[in-house]
Amino acid sequence: MLSDSNDQTKLSRLEASLKEEVHQLRVQEAKLKATTESWSALVHLKDTLRAGFPEFGEPIDLNSPEAADLIDCNYLLVQNDIHTSRAFVDMKENYKKIKKILDRAQLIVDELAESDSENHVYSEMVKVLRGVDGLVEPRADWEILIKKLAALIAHAG
Repeated sequence: MLSDSNDQTKLSRLEASLKEEVHQLRVQEAKLKATTESWSALVHLKDTLRAGFPEFGEPIDLNSPEAADLIDCNYLLVQNDIHTSRAFVDMKENYKKIKKILDRAQLIVDELAESDSENHVYSEMVKVLRGVDGLVEPRADWEILIKKLAALIAHAG
């Protein structure tokens, strides 16, 4: 009887850990979505800035309004490049965090499947996490994976 109680406690603890990992995954999903949208807007802004960039074929007077426009445009392009690079670095960090979260979730699900071999919900979670070829890096369909995993966890209880 004590073993059943310990097993149930262990299962509850593992399920809580898995729910926390899914929550962290959703947080990272939201951050990645926001960062990706920001990066995309910055890239579009750079294209817009370049289209409006004044062209000068001859040397210009540095005190002229044209020179001031040129300097302002260059400053905007440099600032845009800096922000675009930061957004890209943030996206890469989100992917790294997602990979770590999925790895931890995989370990928890493996342990759950081992602890409760009669419950096929956990083996389904293992299949979802591993995918066909195994989870090496976050994939293009990771958002679908998050939703499937959340649905399975909700079903499991």
